[in-house]
Amino acid sequence: MSAFKGLYIKDLKLSLATFLIGIILLNLLTLGSLWLKEYLDEPMIPAVLFFLATVAHVLYLPGIVFTSLQIEGQSQLWLHSPNRGWKLFLSKILAGATYFVVSIFFTILLAKLAMNGVDVSNNFVGFSEIVKENLFIMGGGISAIS
Repeated sequence: MSAFKGLYIKDLKLSLATFLIGIILLNLLTLGSLWLKEYLDEPMIPAVLFFLATVAHVLYLPGIVFTSLQIEGQSQLWLHSPNRGWKLFLSKILAGATYFVVSIFFTILLAKLAMNGVDVSNNFVGFSEIVKENLFIMGGGISAIS
C-alpha cells in the first residue's frame, strides 16, 4: 500500500464523525421539513429547505477540511508522518471531497424528490421548473465554488 493511500484512509477515518453528523442533520432537516409541511399545510417548505441545504454545501468542504486539520493538530499525528506537508493536506482535501460528493448527491436527490411533489402557483412555475431541471448542474457549480 502506498503512503498516500494510507494517508487517505486515515483522513477518511478522521472525518467520518463529521460526515455522520452532517448526514444526521440532513435527516433531521428531512423530518422537520415534512412536519412543517403537514403542520402549516404548505407543500413548498421541503423543496425550499432542501434547496437551501444544497446551497449551504458551499461551506461543507472547507468545514470538513478545517475540522480534520484541527483534529490532527490536537492529536499531533502529523508529527509522526515522514510525508511532506502538501501530501498531508492533499489527502485531507481528497477525503473531504469524497464525503462532499456523497453528501451533496444525497441532498440533491432529496431536493429533486421534494420538488417533484410540489404543485406551485403560476408565479413560481417557471422558477421551480428551472431549478428542478438544473439541480445537478447547480450541484456542480457549488462543488466548483467550494
